[in-house]
Amino acid sequence: TGSRSGREAGSGSGWGATTLTLPAGSWRELLTGGVFTGRIPLTHLLGQYPVSLLERHDI
Repeated sequence: TGSRSGREAGSGSGWGATTLTLPAGSWRELLTGGVFTGRIPLTHLLGQYPVSLLERHDI
């Protein structure tokens, strides 16, 4: 899980170039349905909601 505290939801501000490197495999973000692999910018992961819930989702 990831969270953004004290930021306006959806703004993406404050993360800059911060990324998250996920373990091998595909990961589905359960709130948005997005699927991610590898390294992703936190602005992509937390752009719509201030939290993220990832579940391994191998295709």
